[in-house]
Amino acid sequence: MLLLHLSLLAGLLPGSDNAEEVQGHVSFYLIQISSFANKSWTKNRGSGWLDSLQTHGWDSESGTVIFLHTWSKGNFSNEELMDLELLFREYFIGLTKEIQNYVNLLQFEYPFEIQARAGCELHSGERPKGFFLAAFEGSDFLSFQNSSWVPSPEGGSRAQKVCNLINQYEGIKETVFNLTSNTCSRFLFGLLDAGKMNLQRQVRPEAWLSSRPSPGSGRKILVCHVCGFYPKTVWVMWMQGEQEQQGTKQEDILPNADGTWNLQVTLDVAAEEAALLSCRVRHSSLGDQDIVLYWVIFRGYLLLDPGLLSDDVPSMEWFNDTVVREFIFLGFSSLAGLQQLLFVIFLLIYLFTLGTNAIIIATIVLDRALHTPMYFFLSVLSCSETCYTFVIVPKMLVDLLTEKKTISFLGCAIQMFTFLFLGCSHSFLLAAMGYDRYVAICNPLRYTALMGRGVCAALVAAACACGFMVAQIITSLVFDLPFHSSNQLHHFFCDISPVLKLATQQSYFSQIIIFMLCALVLVIPLLLILVSYIHIISAILQFPSTLGRYKAFSTCASHLIVVIVHYGCASFIYLRPKSNYSSSQDVLLSVSYTILTPLFNPMIYSLRNMEFKSALCRIVEKTIPLPH
Repeated sequence: MLLLHLSLLAGLLPGSDNAEEVQGHVSFYLIQISSFANKSWTKNRGSGWLDSLQTHGWDSESGTVIFLHTWSKGNFSNEELMDLELLFREYFIGLTKEIQNYVNLLQFEYPFEIQARAGCELHSGERPKGFFLAAFEGSDFLSFQNSSWVPSPEGGSRAQKVCNLINQYEGIKETVFNLTSNTCSRFLFGLLDAGKMNLQRQVRPEAWLSSRPSPGSGRKILVCHVCGFYPKTVWVMWMQGEQEQQGTKQEDILPNADGTWNLQVTLDVAAEEAALLSCRVRHSSLGDQDIVLYWVIFRGYLLLDPGLLSDDVPSMEWFNDTVVREFIFLGFSSLAGLQQLLFVIFLLIYLFTLGTNAIIIATIVLDRALHTPMYFFLSVLSCSETCYTFVIVPKMLVDLLTEKKTISFLGCAIQMFTFLFLGCSHSFLLAAMGYDRYVAICNPLRYTALMGRGVCAALVAAACACGFMVAQIITSLVFDLPFHSSNQLHHFFCDISPVLKLATQQSYFSQIIIFMLCALVLVIPLLLILVSYIHIISAILQFPSTLGRYKAFSTCASHLIVVIVHYGCASFIYLRPKSNYSSSQDVLLSVSYTILTPLFNPMIYSLRNMEFKSALCRIVEKTIPLPH
């Protein structure tokens, strides 16, 4: 039955009479992976590829073709596509039955996997050439050559048995020949014609250089970053003059959400040999003008030259005057297929965070019993966290739904200043809350006098003033640096480390000042909190009753949890060495302290606090009278 179906269906699909010439080399092929777990369980997976671009998928549940692009149907009619779909469906069903019937004869042992690659390729000035290659468990098994099945040497006697068996059926051989040589080439021409606007687009790469420490003593790893190019084919090489450096290593070419590609090419060299090395980039979008980036150390700075220099030593006075005017966020580019799901999850979390903080603030304002210093600080903290998330999350949600995830240079500076101002103020507010707990437990009789409204307002004002000054200094130091090379920010908002990484020149003085300020913002409030809790614990341990000690500890537990989470995340982000910088780690950790921490903090303070829950119940009863 399989032979009959394949022969009849293939006969419905006309071959190629297209004499159109193709420049260069291009291929279209199908990949099949059939997994046989046992006699009753098999899974078939399939996909279609135009060179390295996937154009089709296969839904094994419904037995239908998935068209991944608007032009993936080529110029085939709907009837022809339905015939092909039926052909593949019958092929998978028949193949599964035939293999299971011959498992014992061919000495296959469950579980096993069969892979196949079939299609056609075109070379300029030559006729289309079809191919069909099959593998068993990842090793070559057989191929289709000159209208016959030929075993591969790696396949051994089993491959010979399979070829002897299927070579008896002239119908299958004729069908495979027609599909790979005729139908495939016609479909390939149709794809090239239907998708020429997309396939022929040219996007120029952006390139810049960086370095990182090498495990070897006195060595460094030079990194040539090539980003945002299309098509995928690119040539990148580290050079010394016109001599290619054999130690050049190319990492995987990774996709962006907009269909362009990124690449990093590295070279491990002795530090003194790095001078006058260059990275050369060739791409079809550049024509004959290669990008050449020279690694020249002069007065402590790295100079990048985009290829207008001669083969002689580059001019030491030259500098690239192309100024970055906007940044592109790449924080979630590796999760392109999950961005809509992330949008829904983050939106729900954000709405819940706004709702819980609004409830806390409203309850504290409306219930007189909560008009105490502790709840005053809690309301200010909730307001601060609401503003903090407002600076980052709405922009991130918009970017998850749009292809162009950009922010202007000024907008990036404003975002960095605002979140630093709120984040630094948050640290000092936690210190003020620690002092409030110290006075409440260690000096309860003087609590009202020591923590009056004026004192509380002054502590909040001081926290905000410190946050403002630190944010102003750091933002000025960062954005006073020149940005002339890449504008691709491997993050989802303008944080310090990702932006600094894009600066063309790194000022050692600026880096030291930024690090010291970050350390002071974290260390000074944390020391004040530790001193407060040393006195608090000493005082609690002197309480005569166990119940009294428990109540005193419970009033401090929520504050301690928030302090640990806040300072743990912030210390990892801002106080680690630059050599440990990882954009993927930072994105993950930043999600925790920009989205998850503001979600949990209100719940930690409110759900553990019986006084707050009682006040909330009173407000609800007054607002919504319940029937008796």
